[in-house]
Amino acid sequence: PPPPTPETNPVYREKAQGPTKRPKEGFPWDLREAWHPYRIFISATQEDHISELKLIYDEVLRDCQEEAAMKRIKVILVYVQDGLSAAEVHKCGVAMRFKEIERSNCMIFLQGRIYGDVPPAEELQDAVHEYEWLGNYPPGRSYQELEAAMAIPGLRTVADKDKVVKLSKEERKKRDDAMRDMWESAMSAPMQKVLVAQRNAGWSEKAPEHLQLVFKDAVYERQVLQRQLRMRSLKALMGIVSSANLPDYRCEFESNKADGTYILGDLDELQDFLVREIKPHFHALFPDDGHGRWLRSTIDIDECSQSVWSIRSRALRMAIGREEEVHRMTAYCDSEDSMTPMLVLGGE
Repeated sequence: PPPPTPETNPVYREKAQGPTKRPKEGFPWDLREAWHPYRIFISATQEDHISELKLIYDEVLRDCQEEAAMKRIKVILVYVQDGLSAAEVHKCGVAMRFKEIERSNCMIFLQGRIYGDVPPAEELQDAVHEYEWLGNYPPGRSYQELEAAMAIPGLRTVADKDKVVKLSKEERKKRDDAMRDMWESAMSAPMQKVLVAQRNAGWSEKAPEHLQLVFKDAVYERQVLQRQLRMRSLKALMGIVSSANLPDYRCEFESNKADGTYILGDLDELQDFLVREIKPHFHALFPDDGHGRWLRSTIDIDECSQSVWSIRSRALRMAIGREEEVHRMTAYCDSEDSMTPMLVLGGE
């Protein structure tokens, strides 16, 4: 009798740069899940930075990913408030934001004139056990300021004007030692990049009157806190080698949309700044050996390219100049301990 017809499954063709689907075999159709992740944490107040966030997701991400893909790097944007309303922002707690910052390779801080939401006191108490510096940080500070202080250790020493105390020589030494330890622990992170971009102050004059409160706090005390955060951020970055800032970048109001939101234009300066700073950073983070082989490949068998597969039987003669590489991959494919999916092309 004829042998039974083997089970077949339809071939799935992935969309370029799209998400990888995992079939029932337990491995992805391609190896993009094994690419090196390059995580970018975005800190921004949501309502007044809609256009900047759209620019990062639509233009900056695409531009960076096209180049990163050649090194098998997967650029991942992390914006914890994405999809949340103003009432739901507190679902992303301080501890969760700090964890994401610690995991990220690059942090982008978009600073406008809105101070942003302030976390509840009980939420900070829960995070103090893991991040001790929060215990000495002034209360009533916004999520974005706390995120900036987590990424930039120089911001953690905020003088409280109501608690001006003259320190002795021993106390000053203890404070300086603690500050030095803080910097050393922060610099031990794997080459983290900090980027601060601050929107120009005078651009909003052309915006309609009903949108003025979208771009500027109505409460004077919050305006002062945001102005201080902008100035302190630029000053604190002077002590970090892997950092850059773009103060007062250009932008202009273009139009209102039908749904009541707005569109900002002339953001080329911001886009050029982010791409110019991010691309060299992931190249430095994932270097090559000068011969086109990436030093931190995710594939054990092939340090040169994840798109080269095993060619068997008489097809070996097709691998001109790569016999040794093909034999290594064939042995790897034959090993029972190999879990990496391999495409095998055989001759007659």
